[in-house]
Amino acid sequence: MATGITDASGNVSFTNVIGGSHSVTVSKQPYNTVTQTINVTVNGQVFTITLTGGVTYYTITVHVQDAAGSPLQSATVDFT
Repeated sequence: MATGITDASGNVSFTNVIGGSHSVTVSKQPYNTVTQTINVTVNGQVFTITLTGGVTYYTITVHVQDAAGSPLQSATVDFT
C-alpha cells in the first residue's frame, strides 16, 4: 500500500507500480471519499478521479438601511 498527497495541480505519482487492477481511494474534507478501480497497463498512464459533494457556494445580498428604511450608501459591511 502506498499513500501520497496531491500537489497544487491535484497530481500525485507512484513509481514501481505492478501492472494490473488496483483500488485507489481519494479523500479530502469536505468532499465525498471516492474509491475507484483502475487497470494499469502502460507506463505513465494518467487516471483522473473526480471528487463530488463538498461545499455549496451561495450568492447573497445584504441590504443596509437606516431606521427610516432609507438605503445607506458607502456603509462598510464585513462578512465572515
